[in-house]
Amino acid sequence: LDPNYFTKEGFGALVARFGADVPVELSTPVRKILWDVPGVACVTDRGTIRAKAAIVTASPAVLAFEEIEFAPALPDTHFAAFFDLPMGMLTKLPVEIRGTRLGLAPFDDLLIERLARHDIYFLCFPFDLDLM
Repeated sequence: LDPNYFTKEGFGALVARFGADVPVELSTPVRKILWDVPGVACVTDRGTIRAKAAIVTASPAVLAFEEIEFAPALPDTHFAAFFDLPMGMLTKLPVEIRGTRLGLAPFDDLLIERLARHDIYFLCFPFDLDLM
């Protein structure tokens, strides 16, 4: 996961700011991506969207099981990669901590190793917030 970058406002705010001038269609699932035309054409239930490029953010499972059709079809090596990509590596739960910080500084790492069980990792007090 290195490098791992953070923003105080969260990555959603970063994406919103970065793409403020980019036309975005929400609640418009793409069914098919035509990528043999100039640029790309994304076929949706609400029509076709044409653009110079597309950023596909579907999960590896959606791609592996061809929930989005690509025309022409993607190479087999791509599908092998989709199956090899990890899913759900981390579950992120913020925990509010009030009072003592137990000597931990902002952005300290705290790892609790548990024998024969999943380890627990905390990023301590990011941006000096009362969160782990």
